[in-house]
Amino acid sequence: MREKDFVLSLMVPGGWLAGILGLVAGVIGFVVYTVASPVLFFVALFYPGGPEDLFNALIGEVDGDQQ
Repeated sequence: MREKDFVLSLMVPGGWLAGILGLVAGVIGFVVYTVASPVLFFVALFYPGGPEDLFNALIGEVDGDQQ
């Protein structure tokens, strides 16, 4: 009896799960963006520096010369 190749049969549930996970990640990303964008807008509106200064204040300054 020949061995069966299950790769093609596993692609269907794999694609289905990937689609569900992509949808969930998209919804979570949309909710985070929706909540964060007004907050970032008002922070940027009243921040005295420029966009680069605000980015460095929020994320932290990255120095590429450190070894």
